[in-house]
Amino acid sequence: MVARPQSAGPVSARNVRRQLSFQRYLHSSQFIRGIPASNSLGYILDDDYTGQAKLMLEKVGNWNFDMFLFDRLTNGKSLVNLTFHLFNSYGLIELFQLDMVKLRRFLVMIQEDYRSQNPYHNAVHAADVTQAMYCYLQEPKLAETLTSCDLLLGLLAAATHDLDHPGVNQPFLIKTNHYLAALYKNISVLENHHWKSAVGLLRESALLSHLPTEDRLNMEERLGSLILATDISRQNNYLSEFRTHLDKRDLCLTSGGHRHFILQIALKCADICNPCRPWKLSKQWSEKVTEEFFHQGDIERKHSLDVTPLCDRQSNSVANIQIGFMTYVVEPLFVEWSRFSDTRLSQTMMGHLSLNKQGWKEGRKRHLFEVLYGSVRGIMSGEPDALAVVNHLRDLAADPMNRRAIVQDQGCLPGLILFLDHPNPLVVYSALMAVRYLAECRQNREKMKGELGMMLSLQNVMQKTTTPGETKLLASEIYELLQASNSEDVEKPEGPSCRRKAQFFLGSTNKRAKTVVLHIDGLDDSSRRSLCEESLLKIRGVISFTFQMAIKRCIVRIRSDLKAEALGSAIASTEVMKAQQVVRGEDGQEVIIPFPEDGSVAVEQNVDLPDYLPEEESPSQEPDKAVTCVGTGQDGAGWLGTAANFLSRSFYW
Repeated sequence: MVARPQSAGPVSARNVRRQLSFQRYLHSSQFIRGIPASNSLGYILDDDYTGQAKLMLEKVGNWNFDMFLFDRLTNGKSLVNLTFHLFNSYGLIELFQLDMVKLRRFLVMIQEDYRSQNPYHNAVHAADVTQAMYCYLQEPKLAETLTSCDLLLGLLAAATHDLDHPGVNQPFLIKTNHYLAALYKNISVLENHHWKSAVGLLRESALLSHLPTEDRLNMEERLGSLILATDISRQNNYLSEFRTHLDKRDLCLTSGGHRHFILQIALKCADICNPCRPWKLSKQWSEKVTEEFFHQGDIERKHSLDVTPLCDRQSNSVANIQIGFMTYVVEPLFVEWSRFSDTRLSQTMMGHLSLNKQGWKEGRKRHLFEVLYGSVRGIMSGEPDALAVVNHLRDLAADPMNRRAIVQDQGCLPGLILFLDHPNPLVVYSALMAVRYLAECRQNREKMKGELGMMLSLQNVMQKTTTPGETKLLASEIYELLQASNSEDVEKPEGPSCRRKAQFFLGSTNKRAKTVVLHIDGLDDSSRRSLCEESLLKIRGVISFTFQMAIKRCIVRIRSDLKAEALGSAIASTEVMKAQQVVRGEDGQEVIIPFPEDGSVAVEQNVDLPDYLPEEESPSQEPDKAVTCVGTGQDGAGWLGTAANFLSRSFYW
């Protein structure tokens, strides 16, 4: 770690602003010297704060603190003024003998090094995290045990935890060969950059230059440890350790190591606490972070890069992103924090989290119907991009939570039936995929069977001589599934006796083949796809496979006697990818089940070509299509942790 070198030549615009800011507050030192600490705040802040901002700071420990309003009242200087106020209220300025002018200049440099053009990762977010951190530091267990140095580092880490954030996530930096990814060897790239940037500003401002060198370096290292803990890809490591400590009841806050660990957890909570704020505030933060995600996706699409699924505005919504984030990332962490600190604040946060999650679910339902009606209007009006419309419907139907609502909609099924008669075979195939997703919900089948034109259109697809074999087989499976339905499907959910038939894709009539749906972590680009293809082609018994790169899925058709675990072993042998099986649980929800990691399943390899089925049972020779059916139901134990791992790696906040 080295301080930022002073640039030679013309002074940059940022340095000009810093000099102006420095001059603006230079007069403050003339007043501060010799003035008691209890009064120093007023002399410093009178020039900047309005009466309303001062009143807000009196309630800075309130969980309903509106940082957006405070930022407006302070003319965009929320981070500077809030952090200065907290330093002063804790008496840190006097305790550490900090020079007021250097401190003010340091805080101004922090504010300026956050990129204001970022919708989310900007100085207002940093101020919000700092205010949340203050709330946690005030909790009884922490307030009674934390040292002054702990408090100083906790506030510094919160204020600088996203310093100079570029507005894109780590995978983007890696796949675009950004110099930061190379500098930090693709490991905690953003967090390392935030830490080193913070250290650079500390040294440039000389804020701690009066401290002994050993103490200063130790504080810089501890600051880095706190900021690195905010790497969301390491979420489960910290969560597991936190849970273990709580289970064993061995946390001892008189220990410096344990206090530092709790500071790490507190900063992690502060960093992702937006869903635990009141709805009015939480909704604004959610919209801002999604806007930033989608902006990255737009850049990826513009430059023909693989669009990160989380950042694809065409297949995602604020509601879907937030529900997933709350369920798999926020809720598990705050449940454990509530165990650690069972206070009124914890109860308040969990209450807001539950209400906000329900609010987004209701919003998703409204969004779904808006999309459905828009899609059906597109069908009826004869708009040329039919494939885009049907693909959108297919993606909506892929979510089990949407299936009942789609079928109950009065215009959706008729629209899908029209698609089944479309001249474009890709449109027909995508429509069939949507219909089969909907048919996976038993309560939908009777209504779908009785929908005017449904069964006839399926028969037409099967009987057309120009229909590809793969599409015919898919239509046949759907037809037989609906034909076999009865009125009991409407009222009775699947009982325990159906456990072994719980499948992600249903209705296969081919006893010699089955289809396994895989979710593959690491399936990020075309090179990984090629590597995956090579590993699958080596397995004797693999018939065909289709990739869905946007959601990291691979649909593999295999012989019925080939174990799905063999696919997992083959993909794991690449050492850069890991496969998990997607099945459907008893409640109709998708379940992701990991394969055993002991590599005990023997893989019989091809010596030359894949072992294809006889011609009449093989899919047609269209490499971009594959029939996806049967996946034997398995015990869903541990699927929540698996899902959390996947989502944690997707959210690089």
